[in-house]
Amino acid sequence: MLFASVAFFPFLAATLLAYWGLTAAFRGERRRVLQHALLVAASYWFYMSWNAKLLVLIVGTTCFDWLAARLIDRAATPHVRKWLLAASVVGNLGVLGVFKYANFFLENLDAGAAVLGLQVSVVVNVVLPVGISFYTFESLSYVIDVYQRRTAPMRSVLDYAVFISFFPHLVAGPIVRVRDFAPQLMRAMMPKDVDLGTAIYRFLLGMTKKVLISDQIARIADPMFANPSAYGTAGVWAGVLAYAVQIYCDFSGYTDMAIGIALLFGYRLPENFDMPYLARNVTEFWHRWHISLSTWLRDYLFIPLGGSRTTPGRMRRNLLIVMLLGGLWHGASWNFVIWGAWHGVGLLVHKEWTRLRAGRTPFLAVPAVARRMAGGVTTLLFVLVGWVFFRAQTLGTAAAILRTMFVFDPAGALPLVPALVAPLVLIVAGHVLGTFRPRVPSFVQAGAYGLIIAALFLFAPDGTQPFIYFQF
Repeated sequence: MLFASVAFFPFLAATLLAYWGLTAAFRGERRRVLQHALLVAASYWFYMSWNAKLLVLIVGTTCFDWLAARLIDRAATPHVRKWLLAASVVGNLGVLGVFKYANFFLENLDAGAAVLGLQVSVVVNVVLPVGISFYTFESLSYVIDVYQRRTAPMRSVLDYAVFISFFPHLVAGPIVRVRDFAPQLMRAMMPKDVDLGTAIYRFLLGMTKKVLISDQIARIADPMFANPSAYGTAGVWAGVLAYAVQIYCDFSGYTDMAIGIALLFGYRLPENFDMPYLARNVTEFWHRWHISLSTWLRDYLFIPLGGSRTTPGRMRRNLLIVMLLGGLWHGASWNFVIWGAWHGVGLLVHKEWTRLRAGRTPFLAVPAVARRMAGGVTTLLFVLVGWVFFRAQTLGTAAAILRTMFVFDPAGALPLVPALVAPLVLIVAGHVLGTFRPRVPSFVQAGAYGLIIAALFLFAPDGTQPFIYFQF
């Protein structure tokens, strides 16, 4: 059940009706408990629309980590607390490893055995549960925070189930921290908690990004990545640029819709994007792209490894480890590992460049605007090269695309330029509307929303494509 699908809207309407209608007669704790019970039931129904059997995983993770956190908080000795934390970490990563990386491991085992002249053939049919990477990280961070006494354990397993399974962020984030979400669970939601104008705007912005931009521009990116040999340099560049727009609009569009839907229930989710393609360096890019993941990796992996408060050599090692694992988090493929390594090296180069430039007078008196533009163009080029590894199905395909990008080839097909330019215009228009929305009269906003809804009906492609990050 996709946010942009026809089937989702009756589900959303029924859930909102039950949430606000059935709880209207109650006050205080009874209203709060009933609201939470309805949200958990709706979220489980939402998750079961993909695979009902895999619901047992998220229910098991919820109960196991809720209990682990409670026991950690009550443990009499540090030794027992560490063993309970280890059990939670091993359990969560074990489940994630089996369902997400078992096939990847076995494929590489077969390949390694073939190099040695051995024949090993082990096939395991493992279905990747939707959203497992997201809710596993959320559950892990909760137990770690309780262990480090940065947050108190939740007393109610129902409250914890809302935190883990809340359907707007369940399958593709943003990755929510318990210290941000738990305070919102402490009282019953009232209609005054709903920011209806922002909710509608964010949902329609996300729908526009997904349906009118991402799904449309995929018709440029997908054929090129499927058969790059049919395209010359211009066509390959158009395809890579199209994918950069596609993945941004697809993922940030999901986040916009998730934030908008959560607002309808009175909850606020964290922002996950901040115009990342305007970044002037790769470090700034990761402050703007998938913010909830980058901050999670920083707080729960980079800093525990020693972070920057160690020797330069260990800092570089820590950063590379984090980015390699961040790449692998996205998918069980060497392409994702290389994508993570590419960004890890980029971050190290930028840190070293910043260190060397500190306190030094520039060799040439270049205007600040020119420096910012040069930094922005260089960063965008760096990110585009990384997207090739991220999107290509094989390393061979990625190598072929990069070769055509940087070794001029005038032959091959060229996608229509308007098909690439029009989505960019829509992106700019949507963000401009968001910037000035508080100062725009309500009737003008209503007219703009009406035009967007009409455009969604008129120009939406047949069959909404799944969100890209559902596979992660």
